[in-house]
Amino acid sequence: MATSSKQSKGQNNKNNDVDTPVPFSVVVFDPTRKYAAVAIDLAIKLVSLDNGEIGVLSGHTAIVRSIEFSSDGSLLLSSSDDKTIKVWDNKQRASIVEISCPKKPTSAVFANTKGPNTGKDRDTIVVFADKFGDVYSFPIFVEQEGGGLVPVVSEVKKVDEKAKKGKGKGKGKAKEGDEGDSEDEEDAQGMKPIMGHYSSITSFLITPGPRSFLITSDRDEKIRVSQFPAAFIIESFCLGHKEFVTGILTSPSLPNLLVSSGGDGTLRLWDFLAATELHCISLIDPSGTDSHSTTTVDLLATTTLRSPIFVVSVENKPVLYLYQIVENKLVILQTLQLKSPPISATADNEQNLWVTLSDGSVSFLTPNKETQQYNLSSSPLCDTLNSAAVAQTAPSSNVKAILKSLSKYELYHKYQSEDNNNGDEERKGKRGKKGHNPTN
Repeated sequence: MATSSKQSKGQNNKNNDVDTPVPFSVVVFDPTRKYAAVAIDLAIKLVSLDNGEIGVLSGHTAIVRSIEFSSDGSLLLSSSDDKTIKVWDNKQRASIVEISCPKKPTSAVFANTKGPNTGKDRDTIVVFADKFGDVYSFPIFVEQEGGGLVPVVSEVKKVDEKAKKGKGKGKGKAKEGDEGDSEDEEDAQGMKPIMGHYSSITSFLITPGPRSFLITSDRDEKIRVSQFPAAFIIESFCLGHKEFVTGILTSPSLPNLLVSSGGDGTLRLWDFLAATELHCISLIDPSGTDSHSTTTVDLLATTTLRSPIFVVSVENKPVLYLYQIVENKLVILQTLQLKSPPISATADNEQNLWVTLSDGSVSFLTPNKETQQYNLSSSPLCDTLNSAAVAQTAPSSNVKAILKSLSKYELYHKYQSEDNNNGDEERKGKRGKKGHNPTN
């Protein structure tokens, strides 16, 4: 994406639109410790942890929102604003499965019919959510007649619009307020709508364990807990946020507990099965000097040292906040100053933190396992990620647009305002369906 010609570079300089580092959307790590991957604008770059070799996975035509490795490290999953989700073969460095979505996906994860990406069972499906408020699953492996699993045919899959609108042969998704007493039917290619909200889904997760739950959050302040894979069975709603929910996270060592963040400037702790808020703290500056765009709190990651640690940011502030849970309360553990506001954070297999920053760089933080405090550090891989071989530059106006598209405040608060003022007829029809309860 860097400016390629002398003429265009000169034009950029003439207009003071100089080349600027492009921010990374996210960094992720292969559970088998073979690869690291970064999403940067339209591209995904795959770095071998054995020899430092860098591969480029290209094919998306709009910003990449999320990436995730499969539990065996052989595949990489990506979702993009170009309305596609791709499954990549890491050895071939090629897309082997692609789904074309009618709406922009917000994120996608690998899973199996027994639960999320745990490493105990081979990932056989992909689950994704979109900005229309729906969640789908589709198979990446199918069982053959003689037994065993084989990859699905490498063809573009497209969600059936009739099924999307509830007019096809399927019985329709279980929406908020619906009793949802039956599962949806798959389309001819195995695509299956499994549940839906009446507004954009901002984040979702699938809990591990023998009894799995699909937990989803939306632009209308709600958190829904459904069974998985039988997501038509609703367990509870966690209600309390006053603005859009930006993030939700759980920890395997804290069953039934959920931490959420929102555009209302709060961080909340829930017993999600009991639908009970256990604790709420506000990260809004008590002096009242914060603007709307600096009161958006976002959960970035969770790590586990002696106990689970939740990594939190406040939009446009160059700070990371680390919280732990003590006696069902959120307690601040550490405040870390960074050189620019964080965009994402990821824990690697050794519980180091990798933080992507709005200045286009990646910071590496290592823990003291006794004090559970993190410190800025250096590593060869961090140097590689920040090198010209991986990093990219673009005109500053383009970078400003990318940063805006990565802003949770811009994504959800602005969208909510425009939707309410201008009226999205498609969404109005969706919200007006029989059975919708505005309080759910």
